[in-house]
Amino acid sequence: MNEVRKMSIISASRRTDLPRWYLDQTLVFFEQGYVELVNPFNQQPYRVDLTRENVKCIVWWSKDYQYYLENREAIKFFSKFNQLFQFTINGYQNWDTTHLLEPGVTSSLDERIGQAGQLARVFSPQQVLWRFDPITFWKTIGGEEMNNTVDFPTISEALGKIGIKRCHMAFADPYAKFKKRAMARFGNIVTFHEETIEKKREIAHGIAIINKYHGIKTYSCAHDEIVNENDGILKAHCIDGELINLTFNLDMNVKKDPGQRNECGCAVSKDIGRYDQKCKHCCVYCYANPDDK
Repeated sequence: MNEVRKMSIISASRRTDLPRWYLDQTLVFFEQGYVELVNPFNQQPYRVDLTRENVKCIVWWSKDYQYYLENREAIKFFSKFNQLFQFTINGYQNWDTTHLLEPGVTSSLDERIGQAGQLARVFSPQQVLWRFDPITFWKTIGGEEMNNTVDFPTISEALGKIGIKRCHMAFADPYAKFKKRAMARFGNIVTFHEETIEKKREIAHGIAIINKYHGIKTYSCAHDEIVNENDGILKAHCIDGELINLTFNLDMNVKKDPGQRNECGCAVSKDIGRYDQKCKHCCVYCYANPDDK
């Protein structure tokens, strides 16, 4: 083992949905106090300390917290830690849109909104961070232009009533792997594309207005061209060191994570997921899933 890395903030995980698909395995790692990983870029092994003394906060990322909420052992064990819950809720009430973008999601929109409410009750609304991510654009074979914002007002209203105060939004990047996967699944029936900056700003402006009405602040994740404080669109820090300090009365010295994109505002953390842990949500736009189909 070449290196032992000690991190105050644990990201679980950008690389796969640990709460939904790998919670039992993750619990084992925390119970033993460490996890052994391999750097995906240089293949060097390293160990991450997961002891309560070292971990100041766990930031969970998931599209579906039902398994977490039903797992009493996990709830009891992780209650020893400070926790934030990044919760991606994009919809969808329309089955066709679900099948197109997130075919493996196993809970309905109403069920996921219910999960957000349960997390807010068990922990606090301040610990639940809503992600509407990514906003995706496509055309049908008939030329109809579509996107996945139709359910946004419904979700914003419901989460505002729960007391959730933050919405992090981002736009899909139709990179090569995304397009290859979409072609394999849909052929030419559906084609995904990137919209103009002007169109993105228009949509972001509308989202910010809806969120403000429901008492929710809007944050742009890694899209600085969308940030406009006058419009109520702030720069996102999805792993937000200042928020963690404020929420849990800590005094960590937090710095921007140099391992993330330049536009990313996240604080330094250590991600404990693996890219080879296949996420069964099978989202068409996902950069992390190893399965290109």
